[in-house]
Amino acid sequence: MEENRSRAYYIPANVFDGPSAFGIAARNWVEAVVLAVIPGGLFWHFANFSDLSIKIILMMILTIPPAAFALIGYNGESLTQFVKTYLNFRKNRLVLEYTIEDDEEAVQRRSPFFELENQISDLQEQIHNTKDKGQLKELKTQLKERKKELRSNQAELKKAEAEDAAQVKKEQEAKRKKETEHADSLAEKEIQRRREEGEKLSKKQIKAIYTEYREKYVLEMPSAPNGDDGIQRNISVQEYLPIDRIEDRCIVTKGGRFIRILAVAPINFPMLSAEQQNFTVDQFALLIRSCPVNIQIKTMAKSADVEGFIEKMQERIHNETDEKCITMMKDYINTLRSNATQNAVSRQFFLVLEYDESQSTRNTTDKDRKRILENAVTRAKQQLKRCNNMVYEFENEQDEVDFIYNIFFSQLERFNAYGMNYYDKVEYAYAQAAAYPNRGVQAVDFLSPINIDLTSSQYVVIDGVYYGYMYIPSSGYRSNVWGSWLFNAINAGGGIDVDIFFSRRERDKVRSAARRQINLSAAQMHDKNTNTDSFDALRSKAQSAQYIKDGLANGEDFFYITTIITVIAMDEETLFSRMAQITAMFEDMDMRCIPANYHQEDAFLGTLPLCKVPDSIFALGHRNMLTSGAAALYPFASYELMDDNGILFGTNVTNGSLVMPDLFDTAKYKSANMYILGSTGAGKTYNLGTQALRTRESGKQVFVIAPIKGHEFQRSCEAIGGQYIRMGPGSPHCINIMEIRKRDEEAVLLNRLLDGIDFEESILAEKISSLETLFEIMAPDITNEEEQLLNGHIVETYRKFGITDDNDSLYDPLNPGEYRQMPTLKDLFLQMENDSQMNRIRNIMSKYVTGSAKNFSEQTNVSLDNPYIVIDLTPLSKNKKMLPIGMYIALNFIWDKIKEDRTKNKRLFIDEIWNLMGKGAPPVAAQFVLEIFKTIRAFGGGAVACTQELEDFFALDGGAYGKAILNACTLGMIMKVEPVALKLIQENLDLEQREIDIIQGLERGQALIVGSGNSVAVKIVASKMEHDLLTTSAADLTSIFTEKLQEKKVPEKEALTPGEQLSAVRRERPQRIPVGHKKVKL
Repeated sequence: MEENRSRAYYIPANVFDGPSAFGIAARNWVEAVVLAVIPGGLFWHFANFSDLSIKIILMMILTIPPAAFALIGYNGESLTQFVKTYLNFRKNRLVLEYTIEDDEEAVQRRSPFFELENQISDLQEQIHNTKDKGQLKELKTQLKERKKELRSNQAELKKAEAEDAAQVKKEQEAKRKKETEHADSLAEKEIQRRREEGEKLSKKQIKAIYTEYREKYVLEMPSAPNGDDGIQRNISVQEYLPIDRIEDRCIVTKGGRFIRILAVAPINFPMLSAEQQNFTVDQFALLIRSCPVNIQIKTMAKSADVEGFIEKMQERIHNETDEKCITMMKDYINTLRSNATQNAVSRQFFLVLEYDESQSTRNTTDKDRKRILENAVTRAKQQLKRCNNMVYEFENEQDEVDFIYNIFFSQLERFNAYGMNYYDKVEYAYAQAAAYPNRGVQAVDFLSPINIDLTSSQYVVIDGVYYGYMYIPSSGYRSNVWGSWLFNAINAGGGIDVDIFFSRRERDKVRSAARRQINLSAAQMHDKNTNTDSFDALRSKAQSAQYIKDGLANGEDFFYITTIITVIAMDEETLFSRMAQITAMFEDMDMRCIPANYHQEDAFLGTLPLCKVPDSIFALGHRNMLTSGAAALYPFASYELMDDNGILFGTNVTNGSLVMPDLFDTAKYKSANMYILGSTGAGKTYNLGTQALRTRESGKQVFVIAPIKGHEFQRSCEAIGGQYIRMGPGSPHCINIMEIRKRDEEAVLLNRLLDGIDFEESILAEKISSLETLFEIMAPDITNEEEQLLNGHIVETYRKFGITDDNDSLYDPLNPGEYRQMPTLKDLFLQMENDSQMNRIRNIMSKYVTGSAKNFSEQTNVSLDNPYIVIDLTPLSKNKKMLPIGMYIALNFIWDKIKEDRTKNKRLFIDEIWNLMGKGAPPVAAQFVLEIFKTIRAFGGGAVACTQELEDFFALDGGAYGKAILNACTLGMIMKVEPVALKLIQENLDLEQREIDIIQGLERGQALIVGSGNSVAVKIVASKMEHDLLTTSAADLTSIFTEKLQEKKVPEKEALTPGEQLSAVRRERPQRIPVGHKKVKL
């Protein structure tokens, strides 16, 4: 029964944070007592009141407010901690600029204590990573000495600077006095005159007189020099960022830590069944247990970069030659803009792993560190796969390195304020570095922003964009949670990033500490009154410690979890508004999230994907959890489906975001195949049509096969400049099935180079094989003897046209570079004329040679090189024997084109595919279609199967072919279906009940996208132009017809008289006076 519902998980209160009372840290209590006793004692000693009660009341008024303030603290810190934080903030404010310079210039611009500060930073890093107590003690001693030396040097420098400033001020005051001497003397005379007249002047009036005369007689008022504002401007962005280099897929920090980043595809966790949710959390628990000690999970949400899509589309428009297609592409741009609402969000998920330096010995090399980290990456990928999360794979190391650079660039240049993309930044870095050939270009040059302003206590400004950092305080977590309990925060909207840090601690040490805490709490509760808040607090702490102890005994691990929320906006007002919304959202979740005021710099560095939680944020926001509670976080969850180079499917029904998958992204999807299922009137053809048009507009070749109602694609085909081919008896369009089409020689050469093949296979042999398949469809009962004889006749037919197994024989000697004229079915028919054993086959062929379908035996008369081709088989739809033949001829042609060039993406749409795979369809045709779906990926293509007759789709061979095609698809779109069909879908696709419920509630034009761990309800959207081209609604078609009539210019004829016009209106006849041409007063 437990697996039939989502499990609840428990998060214990922090147990090892030191002594506290009533949930308030002991440090706050001490400070409160000090602030109460010292002022109170002084007041009691020096205040002289005869009435003791008044004295006590006044003393309480004086001491209680500061004591209460000390108890509460500020922003999660005690008063002394906050004072220290504030002083550090004032001391370390920075304004950083992007600077490339040689070593000498860098030394001149650096802090005078640069080397000493670097030594301190290195020692702190070593202390953090060292477990040896002896070595730790020695490092702490060295750190103490270096800090003491730094303070001494800073004090000396400050004293020298103060003396210099005092001298400058003294000289400036002397100069000021000299320049104002004449004006001051005149002012004194004026003051004396007014006093002699009996006027009484106040100090304010006297000062005003001096100011008036100085402004009147002094050309420029000299002023004392401004003091130091405390802002450091002598560090470049490149020096500041803690990244040293990127090598062998690893990020190496300036502290010598080794980092790997995995890009993870999310799943729609809420759409999973309770059993699947529990299973996913369990698998994620295994992941965090098998990963290194410290891991970081980062989610980045940015508003959909529709302008990026549009920029690419405009580049394609520039290269497009077909004016009709250009018109459609411009319409697609308008569609993108009109549907890109504020909810259009693109999310990225990353798992950041750090090599555990505590495992190192003196003999450990960098190569060993990378190897160990690579093993950890392999284990993480395996566990993520079990969670149904796919990890992006890269073809080579350079692609992954570029991706890593892009991660940092996307984080630090979120809104692209300077109009540079990543590749522009690379060029900029090389251009800047050209002046310093000895320095060269470094990794940090490519990912550093132009400037970073760290002078505010409430946000960080990067390239003019405001980044506000918040965190969940230690007491801000819920105690009882469900799976993926941060889902709402992770999916809060564009410009909201979430960073979660997992730090696993040693079980033995935690077990000992838990045991001590249990004993201590028991001793403290022994003499306590059970009805007090103090007793409840001690009991809660003891229960948490016992829970941790029991969990460790059951094999769980102990983690500290820290969560940082990043809010990004273009201005300060918007930033504060969004931060307030985040605070309210967490309150609705029964949690707390507060700004990291005065810790913004630490939080900024912590959110870099370098697996380093800042100490200050950790102290304020860590929460202890066991494996189960930490795993319940499961952050790789989103209901977004938007890829960088995707095409618009529609908008997310849940939140209105754009749904734009890119099925050709091989790093994310196993293939570009998909299926569309739905009943009549659900909008399948409309959906298929929009995808076909947008695929063509995205620069990919499109083929559409329509077994029935192919005319529905004719308007859109002509509008985009495509080739519309109507196959059937008597049709003017012909495709010669026996034609060997000339291949693109560059593509042939490219394929040979890719495969490393130095020989050519016979093109004729391949063509004969496809013809034999055609005859198996024509005559399903063809015998082996007939098949052998047929093969010989086909070879002889081609020989008569000069074509043999030698591929060079295909070329026409009279037309160099062109193929010979090809035979037709009629030529083959005549070749078999004298062979009595082939009479049965000839009789079957006669329909296509001399009968009603004799146009099947003519030469090809349509263009087969158009990038958008629709083949309409509607005339064959009523003949169940001819339809599979027509579909095979169409597919055979298309398959040749698809295989021609593997480097180009192309997409095949097969509408009403059940005609090829339904009851009574030839198995050989179904097998051919299945082979296309299985192998099209290898040729850079993707196939889309669309059907409404689900019973027929699963009828052939017990549904084996239908199921195999669905399994070969990465994504599926299920539209509104009838109850009987829904049952078939549930049986064959293993859908969850909540998915079935969504399908039942779908309206016309809506679909549920399933596959790749995602289930997203989408509303199909189209522009008015697309709608007019694809709609099949009678009312819409009538409206379109009426609009076209109104747009059509009618020649002006003799105008009606007012009476005739009135009669025409009464009879509801069209008015013959052109609007706007001639008016008649009634």
